[in-house]
Amino acid sequence: MLLYMKHFKLIFSVGIVLSFTTIITSCSTEDEKKPVAKNEVEVMFDVSQVLIQQAINPENEDFLKVYHAAIASRNESNRNFVDVFFKKSDSLFPNRNYIEYFKVNIELANDDSNKGVKKYFLDKRKELVQPFLTALSSRLQQFGVVYADLIEGKDKVKVGIIEDVDQQYIARLIMSNAKVEFFEVYKTDALVGLLNELKQLGQPDHGLATGIDSTYNGHEDYGPLVSLSDNSYPEASVFGYVRNDGNEFRVDAQYKNVVDVFLNTEEVKHFLHKDLRFKWSKDQVKDENGNLDGYILHPCKIPRNGKARVDQDDIKEATPGSDSETGEYTVNIKMTPDGEKEWAAMTSDNVERTIAICMNDIVISAPNVRGAIKGGDTEISGSFTMAEAQDFSRILSIGNLPLPCAFVSIKKL
Repeated sequence: MLLYMKHFKLIFSVGIVLSFTTIITSCSTEDEKKPVAKNEVEVMFDVSQVLIQQAINPENEDFLKVYHAAIASRNESNRNFVDVFFKKSDSLFPNRNYIEYFKVNIELANDDSNKGVKKYFLDKRKELVQPFLTALSSRLQQFGVVYADLIEGKDKVKVGIIEDVDQQYIARLIMSNAKVEFFEVYKTDALVGLLNELKQLGQPDHGLATGIDSTYNGHEDYGPLVSLSDNSYPEASVFGYVRNDGNEFRVDAQYKNVVDVFLNTEEVKHFLHKDLRFKWSKDQVKDENGNLDGYILHPCKIPRNGKARVDQDDIKEATPGSDSETGEYTVNIKMTPDGEKEWAAMTSDNVERTIAICMNDIVISAPNVRGAIKGGDTEISGSFTMAEAQDFSRILSIGNLPLPCAFVSIKKL
């Protein structure tokens, strides 16, 4: 049984790397020749999060002072971030022992000197570079990868490719990363009480109202926050700009930003149950007459461990296809054995309910489940172009890059 998810247009971005072919050749049987790269792509990667993750207190004033100084001068120094960070520490705090910043004592064993701490992070950086090169090469293998190398002393790599490529396309392909998650969705009638309490936080006599209103400096496009408590929408369950039609929550396009700001305030996030997060639909929906009728605000159920029941780790492969009846381009997903079991259980638990399919916290589709899906095969269909279906499938199959990166340049050789 296949699950069909219609009516969305996806500009992809996903990634995590499994394998790649370092050299793609085209050789004659008589005279084998090594392929020659015609273009070289240079990409910068970011290892700053490695230091953040190992910090004893990432909010420590001294640590942040060094960290932000290193970030600011990283590009100018033309050196890798680890070197820059410790150089800035020496400059700002000449007598500081590096170990005071980090919780790595056990791994450092007998060498917690400044030299030992710096070597520890340089080694960590080195461990991440090879998987990054592998992942990046996998993304670019369609263009014929000849080599993929680290540029010595810098947080940059260079990849030689055979084919000529469009710079905008290859930049998008390199920088595309996303988390794909499948969430159960609460029925609206189960949240009426909670959302009525949320409405009180939007009342004009609440301090939160002034804070949100000032965010937009009174721009008429968003309206004054006091109107969150008006009677424009008598069926409202959260506040005036959110409509509850009994099956889903909708917000008109002109009010989406102010509602989003409200839901992302620390006070509101603290107020919400830990297992509830609101996520927006990617596009506006249409009414029965075909007119745009606002964005859907999906109340997603978050498991206790914070991890979606099914996500990109459960996807074994994805291939582009087309719907035999409608001709729409599709992405056909095959789950891993564990993903297959969890997807079957999840769909079985949610018959006649909605499941939200999210990418980067945006709901790209929210189908109604009509029965348990066994076998792990799922078809996503919608308003894909052929290129989008191909790219989305390729990146889903390869996975996310292990390090954040920024496209730098491409040049002809």
